[in-house]
Parts: sequence; structure tokens; C-alpha cells
Amino acid sequence: SKALFAVALTAPSPTWCERKRWPLSVASRVVLDEGRPSQWEVLDFEDIDKSLASKLTDDDLGAILLCIDSVNRVKKLKLAGCNRIYGYGLEPLRGSLILQQIDLSLVGRYEIPNPPILTEPEISEDAIIPILWSIIEKDGRSLKQLQLPEKWCGYRNRSTAMNQLLRRYNTVLGSREFSCVGGTHTTAECFGTDGEDWIDSYGRQGFTCYECLESICDDAAV
Repeated sequence: SKALFAVALTAPSPTWCERKRWPLSVASRVVLDEGRPSQWEVLDFEDIDKSLASKLTDDDLGAILLCIDSVNRVKKLKLAGCNRIYGYGLEPLRGSLILQQIDLSLVGRYEIPNPPILTEPEISEDAIIPILWSIIEKDGRSLKQLQLPEKWCGYRNRSTAMNQLLRRYNTVLGSREFSCVGGTHTTAECFGTDGEDWIDSYGRQGFTCYECLESICDDAAV
């Protein structure tokens, strides 16, 4: 909500995205408390009222991300309740080296997505895929966890382009050292993924703790 207020104090959301960057007004700098850039490491839209999140557009999202210099600050992004966005508003995060988690599920923790008979979220593969590629393929990338919206979690619900992206992301995850946080066994006893893919056939990522983003093996005792 602070970022939204700062955006409003400087310029309308659409003009932010057209110009790519606005010099922040004095009032905006005060609101954002620029002396504490670490406050933007986690940008979780579950922290704002649902009625407001549901009205945010790609222009609003893009303006917020530009306003807080997200490509250099945001490590975790969670778009709970942002059902109106197509995904173009994530453009300011293109090529991010510090982003560790992207939650595109559009729901909060422990929430069940609306059934298909209700309004389906607008989020678009065409908008999201190029931005995700720019992050996944970047040397020095930090991305550890990707959560897709329910509309893409199914055998027939994803395009060939999305499946190609997920296969590449699965390879990236598999190339990293598996350092299990499970405390019931030594590193030498760790199961790792035990030959399974990090991304299952439903597009869901496994072997990663949603909170700490560390690896967890399939040992039932963990």
C-alpha cells in the first residue's frame, strides 16, 4: 500500500509504464522510506486488502515495481488476489538476478483457488513466458521457486511454450547442488529428488520449502 501511495504521489500508473522511470517526488521518497531498501525484498500482495488487489491492473503493477526499483530489490514476489493482471506489469523484473521466488498462483497461503465456474484470472502465458525466460536464462540467476496459477496446472492446460520453459527450469534446478534442510539424516544419506523431476506433470514444483526456499528430499521422516 505504501508503494501504491508513492506511485500516486508521483504520476498516474499508465505514464510510469510508458516512461519506464519517473524521478520520485519528495513526498514519494518519504512514503517509501528509501533509507530502508530491504523492506522491499518481499512484495506480497496478500498484505493489502483483497478488494484493492483485485482491482490492480498491469499498469498499476508495473508502476509499483518501477517505483521501488524491483529488479534490484525484490527477492520474493507473491501476487495474491491480483486477478486482473495479464502479466505485462512484471516487465520491470525482466532479467532479475536477485529474484528467488515468484508466486503466480494469485491466491494467498492456504486459500483454495476459485472454481472454474467463477471468473477465471486474466493472467496470460504470452505475457509471462518471455519475462520468466529472461530470468531463468540469466547467468547468476537466483530463482529457486516458481508457483503457477491453477489454470496452468494440468496436463492439457499449458501451451507447448510453457512446457518448454518448465523443462528448462527443471534442468536449471537439477544442475544445482541439493542441500537438504531435513534434520533426520546426514547429507550422505539424503535422497535428493531420487530421480524425479523438480517440476511434476501438473506444473507444480517439489523438493523446495515454500517459506525458506531450501531443498527438501522425499525422506518420509523429514
